[in-house]
Amino acid sequence: MHTMKNQQTPACTTGAETTVAQIAPGDCRAALPEFGRIPDVQRLFGLKCGFTYQLINVGKIRSVNLRKPGARTGCRLIHLQSVRDFLTAQMEGGGFVNAKRVNMVALAGILSATVGVLADSPSRKIFYD
Repeated sequence: MHTMKNQQTPACTTGAETTVAQIAPGDCRAALPEFGRIPDVQRLFGLKCGFTYQLINVGKIRSVNLRKPGARTGCRLIHLQSVRDFLTAQMEGGGFVNAKRVNMVALAGILSATVGVLADSPSRKIFYD
């Protein structure tokens, strides 16, 4: 900070001692973003890519896939606060989630969706009649 003594300034015309603070851009590195990609989750929280996708599939953490209409691929963004909330719940005894349990829940969801598709298909009569 700079101290000015007995100088006329637009802010103070009394001649008293004033303090003028330098205006500088803030350092935003300490602020965490609201959304991040899979490598950001790995870097910030130590969760591996596959485990992160498993947590997304079972609804433990939130994410969004941004893509253009008609596109097959897009950009997966993870809601980082939901990752923090998940980890905090694990610390507070919110139930231990291990990779095998998440795999089984995800597999059960995939199988139930597949069985639903098979049950509605015309080839169902071949297997069940």
